[in-house]
Amino acid sequence: MPSSPPKTPSDTQAQVRSAPFTPTTSIVLLAMIALLGPLSMGIFLPAFPHISAEWHIRSDQLALTLSAYMMGTAVGQLVYGPLIDRFGPYKPLMVGLGIYSVSLVVCYLSQNVETLSIARFIQALGACASGLATRVVVRSTYPANQVSAAFSTLTLAMAISPILSPILGDLLIDLKGWRSTFLALGGFAALSALVTWCWFPRLPGDLTTPFSLKETLQQYSDIMKNKTFLFYTLILSFSGACPVIFASASAFVFMDDLHLSRFEYVLAFGFCGSGLVVGALINKWLLKTIPSDRLIVISLLGQFLIVAGAAFYTEWRHLTLNELVGVVFLFFGFQGLVSPNATALSMSEFKDHIGIVSSLNLSISMVVMALGTWLVSLLKVNQVSDLFWIMTAFTLLAFALTFVYRVRLKFNISHPLRDVYLLLGEGK
Repeated sequence: MPSSPPKTPSDTQAQVRSAPFTPTTSIVLLAMIALLGPLSMGIFLPAFPHISAEWHIRSDQLALTLSAYMMGTAVGQLVYGPLIDRFGPYKPLMVGLGIYSVSLVVCYLSQNVETLSIARFIQALGACASGLATRVVVRSTYPANQVSAAFSTLTLAMAISPILSPILGDLLIDLKGWRSTFLALGGFAALSALVTWCWFPRLPGDLTTPFSLKETLQQYSDIMKNKTFLFYTLILSFSGACPVIFASASAFVFMDDLHLSRFEYVLAFGFCGSGLVVGALINKWLLKTIPSDRLIVISLLGQFLIVAGAAFYTEWRHLTLNELVGVVFLFFGFQGLVSPNATALSMSEFKDHIGIVSSLNLSISMVVMALGTWLVSLLKVNQVSDLFWIMTAFTLLAFALTFVYRVRLKFNISHPLRDVYLLLGEGK
């Protein structure tokens, strides 16, 4: 496997070379481990109508379980980041898988939405270790000119989850009820633990520096001062929140509004999710000729035009199923270009403390995603147009951040207030 380690090249290269797999199989195994988080979200979506009927609550109230999951992920990333930098990714990942397994028992036994939300929060605390650990391995072992392509491969693999996980969830619900989804997740967690124990690379940590909360907080503060990290993380966060926002209301959109059966809903949502796969595949091809930052601008503009146009359209005319699926498929497709490039660029200026950098990146993203799903619940979204307007606002924020960042680079300015000054045309 190619190697570009952050601290000790000889040690890291030796660790990677000793792993019993080739570069091709390594990215496949890393993608499988990283699937734990997305799978935990997608497999649960078809259960919303069943839980609503069983507990006599509205479907939008269950969006709180998604918000709890996002917040658990955000908190967990901040804890795992320093641990990965100190001990390497292997041990924190195994601890996370243990926490995840225990949380599934609480999820299975839950009798109300409050308990389930708490259990999902704990579940996320465990699951988030998988995504963070795999990102650290990619960023620590791949050369800079291959990082975007490697992240694109991970995005491609994780994009399969919105296609397959609702189908799996639907089958399980028909066979054994909605609680059986947690049993299936337990089986996947056990498989992930086995793969991790047998094949996950034991990258070295840094045990020479004593752990200090004050020093860790200072490191987080220093990272936040890096403008490239901050802007691309926020761009990733606001654009990446849109698919999650749509997913949180997808059961209502397809089953209540368009009157689809649960199986038809699973197929429709799976086709929408396949847009991420197509986007990730196209991204790997486009990266050969187009820089990552330019791809982000083009993709965000495409997303904004699509979702804003759909929002205006739905104010006057009800979308058909084909029109809705087409809009969401295209939107998700552009997201398949934004996510891997924004992820790679946000981390591009760091060679040390990759665990902390990755954890802060993912934590900020999850907080924004939690905000989006919370808005769906708070506003009691009951129309497709309302959902599209929320997505339009988030996409516009991401595009505006991209524009502001490019202005900062062009004019070499260092204070945020001067961005407004320049954007108003006074600084020319």
